Amino acid sequence: MIIGHFSAPVYAHSGDMGVKHTAIYEITKTNATATYTWYNGDYSQSFPYHVTNASEMRVELAKPSDSNTELNITLGNLTRTGIYDNETEPNLGLGYYKLSDNLGFVAPTTWASLDLRLSALNFSTYHFQSPIKYQFGAAQFDAVNITFADSFQQSTLIYDLNTGVLYYANVVIGNFVLSFYITGLVPQEHDNLVSSTQSSPLPIFSSFFALSIIGILVQMEQREKQNIE
Repeated sequence: MIIGHFSAPVYAHSGDMGVKHTAIYEITKTNATATYTWYNGDYSQSFPYHVTNASEMRVELAKPSDSNTELNITLGNLTRTGIYDNETEPNLGLGYYKLSDNLGFVAPTTWASLDLRLSALNFSTYHFQSPIKYQFGAAQFDAVNITFADSFQQSTLIYDLNTGVLYYANVVIGNFVLSFYITGLVPQEHDNLVSSTQSSPLPIFSSFFALSIIGILVQMEQREKQNIE
């Protein structure tokens, strides 16, 4: 099974998920007439905000290898800094309120045990598919598709199988509607080269690809020389 966004540009990343990355998402569906409300971690503060279709959401992940990483998020006219991923989960529906695990933007990759706990929650609809192929542009990635629904919430969440980074979300909770997909995952050292309005920082990541190809060609040449000798 292959799902994804075939027309979106493909962005690579350095592969070191222990360093800060910025995840860039495109909002594809929202309730643009509604005012959403974001609550802080202990629900002592609230922040109203608006978000529109075809806008960009940026999530700066301090350590994407950590399933409850510290992060900064900009969504519509809202910016939250220095928060943790478990604050995003209830505000964006990236998980389920009866589930003890934090999913959010970086989910734990203990997929089998997560499937067991989710399947015990008696959803009216529940699908857990792993692995699937998630494709955007010319690239495919191993991923996990989690879909569930009840009278409270309907969600589809797609995560990278190996890193747990969120690729896609479609969430409906009452009047709260939000759908988005990833368009970039940028290492910290390159984030200053990508403006918030730039939709295709492809040259940056083409260089990673070119370096990889050069490395492969060099290795092949070395092996050929060894065989000749």
